[in-house]
Amino acid sequence: MEQLQAVVENRTGFCLDPRTKLLLMAVVATAEFLYSHTAFMIAVAMIPFVLFLTNRQYKTATVFFCLFAAGLFVQAIQNSVQFPMIVNMLVVLLVGLVLRLFPAFMMGAYIIKSVSYTHLRAHETRSNL
Repeated sequence: MEQLQAVVENRTGFCLDPRTKLLLMAVVATAEFLYSHTAFMIAVAMIPFVLFLTNRQYKTATVFFCLFAAGLFVQAIQNSVQFPMIVNMLVVLLVGLVLRLFPAFMMGAYIIKSVSYTHLRAHETRSNL
């Protein structure tokens, strides 16, 4: 048990309990469907973005930011530009996926990248599960 605790204590970055990470994922996944205001979507999407930055995963954070910003841009011009029907269907689909589901997917990617088996096992033994 001492060996597992030593592994957890030597981790770099922002350490959260795995249960807290799962709670944050549930909050992000449900909050995206509650309210469709742009400011609210940006605020919810900032949660995984900030977590990626605190864990020094800059490439993933940059890709997430660029895709989310592109989705916001396309959503802003979607009603002012007349797209052909097939292109419009793809735009609506991609904007819906990127703005609504992508923050939850990124939260899942953060959990997978930041929680190792030894980290999860150490928290499990410490909380007597």
